[in-house]
This record gives sequence, structure tokens and C-alpha cells, in this order.
Amino acid sequence: MRWIVLGVLAISVAACARMSIRTNRDPKPNPHIEQLYARGLSQLDPENTGGSVDSAAGLLDAYLAHDGYAERRPEARALRKLIVDAQQLEKVEAALRRERATSDSVSLPANADAPSRDSAALRQIERLKDELAKANAELERIRKRLAAPKPPAG
Repeated sequence: MRWIVLGVLAISVAACARMSIRTNRDPKPNPHIEQLYARGLSQLDPENTGGSVDSAAGLLDAYLAHDGYAERRPEARALRKLIVDAQQLEKVEAALRRERATSDSVSLPANADAPSRDSAALRQIERLKDELAKANAELERIRKRLAAPKPPAG
């Protein structure tokens, strides 16, 4: 499941990278702030062996906290949401692995709570998958909006 989440993040990073060629707009972006976004993207790059999701989250949080003009604020919000969903999925997956390891190592009598815990975990996973799909759809909508040609001024 982690590979699926990382794959979705990689696709999102690639989509954001394609949007990097933009026309000049007023006001001008602050290069120091935009660098936070670029560094956050590089942390999410699957080829960056030194990158981490937590580092990317911190950089994107710093980027989003900037009060001034931030050129890629919608993309950063979408990526930040994907990161939160990925982290939640990892926690659920780790909890399920621990639960399975505990139930495999200790053969206890059938517990009536086990099915309800499993169904709760499955509901949580489905909810997170839905949120991830919504975030991906939002990112795709943003990408299409930014890729659309602008009408000539004048």
C-alpha cells in the first residue's frame, strides 16, 4: 500500500513539475519563498534517496505560512493534503501489521472485538482513499486550469 501512496505522490510531483513553466504575472513571486516549494517537491521525488515525506511537509508548511504572494499556493495545498493522507495511511497500515503480528503470535480465543476493529480500520482506509481521490481530482483540476491558455490582454 505504501508503494501505491508513493506512486500517487510521484505522479502529483510530476504534474506539479510540468506546471513550473508559467507566464509572468503581477505581483512577482518571492524567489526565496518559491524555493521552499521547489525544495519540498525535491523531497517528494522518488529518485531523491535522501528525501522524506516529513521534510517535504515541513517545507510546504513553511511555504503555505507565507503571507505574501505565493505563486504555487494551490498546488502546495493539494500536495500537503496528499502528504497528510499518505501519513495517515501509513499509520493505519502499521497498526494493521502490529495487530496481525499480535494476533498471529498470541493465539487467543476468538475475540468479538476483532471483526469490529477490522471493519473500523477498513472504513478508515476507505475514507482515506476517498480523500486521496478528491485531492488528486483537485490537483488535476488545478493543473488543467493552469495549463489553459490565457486570453490576450488588451
